[in-house]
Amino acid sequence: MGMIQEYQCPSCHETWRISTGHGRSHGTFERVLQVFPVNTQKKILDDAKGDPDPFFQFHYRLALCKTCHNIVSVPVFRFLDRGSVYMSGCPKCGSPVTIPEDQTPITCPKCSKSQLSAEEIGCWD
Repeated sequence: MGMIQEYQCPSCHETWRISTGHGRSHGTFERVLQVFPVNTQKKILDDAKGDPDPFFQFHYRLALCKTCHNIVSVPVFRFLDRGSVYMSGCPKCGSPVTIPEDQTPITCPKCSKSQLSAEEIGCWD
């Protein structure tokens, strides 16, 4: 089950609602592939080397986009036996994103003045 968190900047009052984790529909390799763009799907399939059910980990992760100055949720796929990692770009502008380390304070990407507060506001599946 995934979590929904709300991030808010105390300086500029910008707010983001971000869904992270994964749902029941992401339990199979085939379904996980569908959340990625076609070019990323091809790379993942090539790396799977014909294995129809590879050992993998999948989550939507919080990510920062320095181009459009947003906090977004991106799908991240990792082959557990190979270490290969694939993730999508920013869903708003398509630019590459960075994923902050867990529990690292996040500075507001809009105004850069304050650390964001975070509150868990729900779950999704």
